[in-house]
Amino acid sequence: MVMPVTVLRAPPTNSPTIDFSASPTWPELANALPNAVDVYLPELDHFIPMRAPELVAMYLLQALEHG
Repeated sequence: MVMPVTVLRAPPTNSPTIDFSASPTWPELANALPNAVDVYLPELDHFIPMRAPELVAMYLLQALEHG
């Protein structure tokens, strides 16, 4: 059984240094995993759990309900 994966992702960075105003997550990550979904959140940055805890909680509850 392949476990479902949800990737919450902010806009990518092109910076060679650490830039927390964007996301270091590879934009193709969900496509590289079986049974994965990409959720692109252009209004957020690297700190998605701190900036939108209700949103993250919603996705966690959905995973628990459907998992």
